[in-house]
Amino acid sequence: MISEYFKSMQGDSIVPIISLVVFFALFIASTVWVIRLKKGYINHMENLPLDSNSENKNNFEMKNEVNK
Repeated sequence: MISEYFKSMQGDSIVPIISLVVFFALFIASTVWVIRLKKGYINHMENLPLDSNSENKNNFEMKNEVNK
């Protein structure tokens, strides 16, 4: 089905192909990023709305604290 669609395309329809490739590249990159996240970071972010005693920290300080 997809190969028939690509065969019917003319030379001026490169934009849909590029957008499809960009979409899949971003989808794969975000999937890899999510898989590589550390469990401690995920747990910290998961409990962040419930933690009323935490100080405001920037992302760098928080990551260093989670990695310890």
